[in-house]
Amino acid sequence: EAAIAKDPTYGLAYTYLALARALDGEFGRASDAVLENARDLADKGLSLSPDQATGHRVQSLVRLYMRDHEAAE
Repeated sequence: EAAIAKDPTYGLAYTYLALARALDGEFGRASDAVLENARDLADKGLSLSPDQATGHRVQSLVRLYMRDHEAAE
């Protein structure tokens, strides 16, 4: 969050914040609201840094945790 506050155009900051928020989803603990927030953060990070492989990976992981398997592919 501090990195986003310093530079709101830094895509990887959104990507890693999305990952941090979504990690509970790996074990089914994250609420739908948390996963939706993680999805939005991952999408924002990818829109700012579309060439970052990490952004694509995190975006897929978040969707997997949301059980949206088709979008995770």
